[in-house]
Amino acid sequence: MNSFRRIIVYVCMLIPSVVFAGGGMEESSTGSVQFQAAQGIISRPEEVITSSFISAIDYHYPEPEGDFGVFLYSGNRQIPASGGPQVLTVGIQGARLAMADLPPMNLCFVIDHSGSMSGESKMEWVWESFDIFIDTVRDTDYVSIVKFDNTAEVVFPSTRMSNLEIREKLRQAVRTIHPAGGTNLTIGLELGYQQAMTNFRKEYTNRVLFLTDGQGDSAGMLEMAETFRDMGINVSTIGLGTGFNGELLRSVAKAGAGTSRFISDRETMREVFGTGLSRMVVPVLRNLELTVRLPSGSGVTNTWAYDYTVEGNTVTYTYPAVHVGDYETIVLQAELPKLKNLGKSSLLEVTGAYTDSGGQRKQMPKQVLSVQVVEAGKETDGFSDAIVLRAGTVLKYAEALKQIGSIYYGAEGTPIRKDDPNYSSVIADALGIANWVKKELYSVEERLEFDGFADEIKVIESYMRILGGDLAYSEEQVKEFVEDREPEVKPREYPFPNRVESLFRELSLTLEGQSRGTMVVSGFSFKDDRAAPILDFLTNFAETSFIKNVDFPVVARQDLEKVLEEQELALSGLFETENAIAVGELLSARYMVTGTVIEMGSSVIIFSRIIDIESSEILGATQIIVEKDENMATLLLST
Repeated sequence: MNSFRRIIVYVCMLIPSVVFAGGGMEESSTGSVQFQAAQGIISRPEEVITSSFISAIDYHYPEPEGDFGVFLYSGNRQIPASGGPQVLTVGIQGARLAMADLPPMNLCFVIDHSGSMSGESKMEWVWESFDIFIDTVRDTDYVSIVKFDNTAEVVFPSTRMSNLEIREKLRQAVRTIHPAGGTNLTIGLELGYQQAMTNFRKEYTNRVLFLTDGQGDSAGMLEMAETFRDMGINVSTIGLGTGFNGELLRSVAKAGAGTSRFISDRETMREVFGTGLSRMVVPVLRNLELTVRLPSGSGVTNTWAYDYTVEGNTVTYTYPAVHVGDYETIVLQAELPKLKNLGKSSLLEVTGAYTDSGGQRKQMPKQVLSVQVVEAGKETDGFSDAIVLRAGTVLKYAEALKQIGSIYYGAEGTPIRKDDPNYSSVIADALGIANWVKKELYSVEERLEFDGFADEIKVIESYMRILGGDLAYSEEQVKEFVEDREPEVKPREYPFPNRVESLFRELSLTLEGQSRGTMVVSGFSFKDDRAAPILDFLTNFAETSFIKNVDFPVVARQDLEKVLEEQELALSGLFETENAIAVGELLSARYMVTGTVIEMGSSVIIFSRIIDIESSEILGATQIIVEKDENMATLLLST
């Protein structure tokens, strides 16, 4: 176990300081890793693209008031005065508009129909997706289709979709495209631009959508994309499957001020051509420049991003465009200096400028993210903000996959040989990392009550079986590792009541900036509904803490108990968000605080969350992990 702890700490330190991912640059790395794991293969580190994992998630940023919004999140609202690593998220959200509200479009679809498109029925994906698109496109829009293999051909010339007869001709034209031949990417893109020029209109959104599943001749594509971008025609790229040149498609989209989507399944393809089309086609702004500034003395060491510059405690990001309904996510891990003063403090400042849809350059108002600085040791365990909790966990997962791949394949890029004297210790280290990140994934699912990490857990458990097999572990031994979910307890100087106080103070800070409303403090429970002294202690502490720290009215406990009795619900049932919302509505409450105690072998996890009854969103979910010593064992005794 000591070797596991050593490696786990190493992986935590490896999480890069700044990570970028956006909805507009979604990659195939996630699908590739899942596919390989299902085949019993551990992915090589270069195949794990962290930004791909972040961008695969829609964090559901709030609806912006204007064309777009920028939203700031801190992993914790209480940070230690001792400084150290902190995780922050900056979310950018384009306005979500209905198709009817979008400007008219002039679109050319350039479709690869080389022989490789026959694999996985990818051409059928295209046919089905156009069926959805044809039902969505409007009478004012122009559409054209180009197909290419070794040569390029116009299948459907640029035509206004003004009636049902034209739409049916488009549907039939798409179905004439069948896989055959090689791949010349350049001539396909060139002919696509020619079709887009046919009905170019300044007041329209003029866009080429380039679909391919492979690699081929690409000379001059970047220069072409830049030239037509300056003329007012942008390009978005779609990579199908796993065999395409992802770096090329990202670069072409970037040069053409468009977006890039990489698609590995039929369902995602249908979504892109339906509700997701506007995210690829219609920009709400261009040339966004964001400046993110940390406290003086803070360090920033790395970034995955669009173009960016780092200077001291400041990072400047540039985005060629943000599209309708699109989202971009920056996850930043900073190394903070020691902080002199306790209390409220500015942690992050964001300023920016952009060009609006009318071509006017505008300045963003400055946004500030503030936190509470507390004595070291009084902070909670793990992230409390729901968005940072998800994003930060994805980071840990992706970086763990990279580290496992690096250990497994070594510097030479080949699996370590069984006759290597370090074989067993190396594989055991990799297994320890997998075991650690699996616990992280399960913990977040429990805290947020969602199964959004099911695919990630499946990959990690596959890795554990592969590595356990390499170590000649029995099925029972591997099963024991897979089912182990007990987290590591960090030693803390402060006694249990002080830790509990920090837990509820962290949650109460979640309500800063939220609309005033009645609160329900549901109380704490075990999942098996047993009674123990610790539950009354936590529940009473929670009620007192929220009355003290939050100027919101709190529902009387007897009123809550009456509703629970009428609904035939146990207290533990309120940890299910659906039940909590239903009870909250009956009590005319806006917010509900729920809590759960989980007793492990040598530790106890106490976590609580706050739910917005109106939006059904979990605003915050925080926890403390304490050692199960004699005093704690007494509090856990059933009564």
